[in-house]
Amino acid sequence: MPDIKNLKSMENRVLTTFSQGWNPQDMINRIVCPPIPVTRSQGDYMVDKNGLRLYDTERAPRTRAKTVDFEHGTSRWSTQDHWLSVLLDKDEIEEAQSTGLEALMNIKQDAVSLVMNLLEAKREKAVADRVMGTSYYHNDFQKDIASTPWNDQTGGDPIADIMEAIRAVRSVGAVANALVMSGAVYDALCVHPAMLDYFKMQMGRLTDAQILSMFRGVNRIVIGDATYNAGTEDSAVLTPYWGDHCAVVPINSLQELKQGRKAHTVMFDRLNAYKSLEHDEGETVRMIQKVEWGLLTVNTQHGYLIQNAIAELSTGD
Repeated sequence: MPDIKNLKSMENRVLTTFSQGWNPQDMINRIVCPPIPVTRSQGDYMVDKNGLRLYDTERAPRTRAKTVDFEHGTSRWSTQDHWLSVLLDKDEIEEAQSTGLEALMNIKQDAVSLVMNLLEAKREKAVADRVMGTSYYHNDFQKDIASTPWNDQTGGDPIADIMEAIRAVRSVGAVANALVMSGAVYDALCVHPAMLDYFKMQMGRLTDAQILSMFRGVNRIVIGDATYNAGTEDSAVLTPYWGDHCAVVPINSLQELKQGRKAHTVMFDRLNAYKSLEHDEGETVRMIQKVEWGLLTVNTQHGYLIQNAIAELSTGD
């Protein structure tokens, strides 16, 4: 991690505030894992152990209220530093400065925007790998349907697959209220014959509202369309962040989590550690951006992964 004190850099507080309010338009990681603001780099996430127990709460006159144990488990979370920088030519800066303060801020904001987009791409990949990763789900809370994928119009049953996932998560006291998938998986789901047959007279493809009406407790569909280059600059291989799986998971705000709602994976965002720095390097100025965040998978049973919801289909001989 770079040592800020030894960089001989100056923080641009206006740009730091700009970076703290960054709201990417094409990525869904902050929707899937709503950031929990924190002011330190590590701590304990408390997990209630009493939530499903039933207590005798009646009290006879002149007797004490019954006492319950404050039972809870904890999982340790931590945040990690993420840094990137971009060089601006002094001539570009001086030219913008000669036009006025607004132009100078615009060129610097453009530089910060570029770096923030790249930092956000790293976060998108990390969240997608976590939410769509088989190692982050209990063995009984994932199912591989590669032999009956949803893009096979002659087979598969997405209704049964999703209902099985919802029931599994409910069996441990959590509510999976969201379907998370890539655009390709969503397209296959919308036109699958089993889904269309549910509405009998439906032609073409289903709407989000129709899909949501089929599954109790599910109130949102989150679709990740963004791609990243898994190849090289000269030979790009555009790859969807969110792959071929469908995750059936809870998505809850910080307030809802405090009220006892469950989570599969949570994100911690240390906004007070964000920094936008300018480092004079002679002919250039290095615009340095630091962000700090971390992920914690709370419970591998508080979500269900439908693997290979779409797959390459055999065309036969």
